[in-house]
Amino acid sequence: MTALETPAPDAPGEEWGALAVRIPGFQYPSPMPRCLVDDEWGPLPDPDHWAWWGWFITLLGPERIQLTMWGNLITVGYNIDKGWKPSAFGRACIAAAAVNGRWPGGAS
Repeated sequence: MTALETPAPDAPGEEWGALAVRIPGFQYPSPMPRCLVDDEWGPLPDPDHWAWWGWFITLLGPERIQLTMWGNLITVGYNIDKGWKPSAFGRACIAAAAVNGRWPGGAS
């Protein structure tokens, strides 16, 4: 299995959303949170909108994400080669699924 290539960390949300829907196992929640523009894959999830974060965790599985709280700041990381890499929450979930090659908690 090869990992899917992720966009740059500061790439537009549309690029991250397009990657999220291309990863095997992705499915849309019901009801669906706010989406970005539609593209050939359908409505794109907004990785930077809090309403998607719980769904990404559901698709990914809670054991795949590490949260560290420092006062009001939450640092999120995804596990790559046993090293935790910090990222924005939604983008971290998408990157973790890309590295895994699928959304483990998603559709078969």
